[in-house]
Amino acid sequence: MKAKAGDVFTIYNHYLNRYTACQITKVEPNGSAVCLPLDWSGPEPLGAHQLGGLKPLYEDFMYWPRCLRLCNVAAEVPSHYIYVGNRPSFC
Repeated sequence: MKAKAGDVFTIYNHYLNRYTACQITKVEPNGSAVCLPLDWSGPEPLGAHQLGGLKPLYEDFMYWPRCLRLCNVAAEVPSHYIYVGNRPSFC
């Protein structure tokens, strides 16, 4: 499955022992995508009814400057990611 801008996914994070979420903000012509982690975690996968309350995750630990953590990923979505829905992106 190819990601589209605005797609929201949830994945189980073994480090946190919880589900976390991310959103694709842009898909590049070269097959890469820009991914934005979202400020959400829960014991169960994110549901489509929860899309409205999502916010971006800011890095602001101690003396770090408050900024978004965007990362480049492949536009091909790994099979263990759970598609939640599509919403306007924050970026």
